[in-house]
Amino acid sequence: MNMKKSNWKKYHNIIKISLIIIFSSLVFYFCLINYKFFIDFFNQVISILQPIIFGVIFAYLMTPIFNYINTKLNDFFKNRLSKEKAVKISHILAVTITLIILILIILLFILLIIPQLVDSITNFINNFESNTDVIRDYASQLVEFINFRMPKNYQQNLNDYINMGINYLSNNLLPNFSTIVNNLSIYIFSLARSVINFLIGLIVTAYCLDKKETFALQFKKILFAWLPENITIIVIDKVREANQIFLGFLVGKLIDSLIIGIICFVGVLLLRMPYPILISVIIGVTNIIPFFGPFLGAIPCAIIILLESPIKCLYFLIFILVLQQFDGNILGPKILGNSTGVSSFWVLFSILLCGGLWGVVGMVIAVPLFAVVYNIAREIVNSRLKSKGLPIEAYNYKDPNEIEEFELKKQTVEENQDIEAIEGTENSKKGVDH
Repeated sequence: MNMKKSNWKKYHNIIKISLIIIFSSLVFYFCLINYKFFIDFFNQVISILQPIIFGVIFAYLMTPIFNYINTKLNDFFKNRLSKEKAVKISHILAVTITLIILILIILLFILLIIPQLVDSITNFINNFESNTDVIRDYASQLVEFINFRMPKNYQQNLNDYINMGINYLSNNLLPNFSTIVNNLSIYIFSLARSVINFLIGLIVTAYCLDKKETFALQFKKILFAWLPENITIIVIDKVREANQIFLGFLVGKLIDSLIIGIICFVGVLLLRMPYPILISVIIGVTNIIPFFGPFLGAIPCAIIILLESPIKCLYFLIFILVLQQFDGNILGPKILGNSTGVSSFWVLFSILLCGGLWGVVGMVIAVPLFAVVYNIAREIVNSRLKSKGLPIEAYNYKDPNEIEEFELKKQTVEENQDIEAIEGTENSKKGVDH
């Protein structure tokens, strides 16, 4: 009887797993043949939920400020009020102060940067035709200089190539660039019309900050309800680790980009470059994107400056190169530290992959997202190796001859250290005897 029950249980599990696999395959096939419908539906949902998305992002980025204010207020009230009242009042005040800080940051950005940014773009569009004439004059002077220095048999071909380049710049690239700038200005003005989404987002931010502990407890409740307890504990631990990586990287990168934008503004003013606000905003915003950000920001800025003065464009490129070296080697590591633990190759890989899938947003979140996946994969591999009694260090999987050579070198170093220690002890004894 027990044998029949065990066989039935075994077959029952096999049938259940098979049905789940078949159903999942059918759902995947249905989604695959109707992917356009699902993409349009997803984009429509994202558009409708845009205020909610803004609010969640704002709340997530403001969480460190909220936690700091809440802790300080709680320490202030706990000796003056009862514990429950101290916690409640501290929480309400922390949400209010954090929301005020966020509103002040947004207002500061709108009042100080947006008007000057619009003026810079407007001036750039108005002076576009005269700037293209300057480029043509510089190109003509370059051609005359080359013709004077170069042998005549090379001049004709070079002149043809230069004329082709000037014609392409004048007839194709620059008119299209003007169109791009006009579209960009229209896009900026259209963003101003979406202020209602920001207002709703601020309300959502306050609600998320107020209820974030409740949301966390509900998330844990769902995990414990549907997953085994040991797996739930692992999932919660990984979520906390992912949160630390994401929050540390994003907040650090925002601070880093703000500092770079301010330094760029000061440098552009000192070098008497045109459109300092526009250039500084572009450099600061694109600096949020790791690896490719400096190049993406420098190219349009260099073109804008080139239209006014090629020599200033050269100075600007040198300045940006020095600035990015300072950011990559001094400022960035100082602010971010080694928050992700991902090598340069995997940084490039993750940015290319996530950027191709999700655009600019993917490029911003690529590094912390890949860091989380990389850490999980590394822990799984190390756990599997330990269960098999195998070493987890990568050098142990070299060629056996290399391993033997490595061990011999290691043994030699240890023996030399022991000899030096013995000699140091004997010398100290001799000094005492003296």
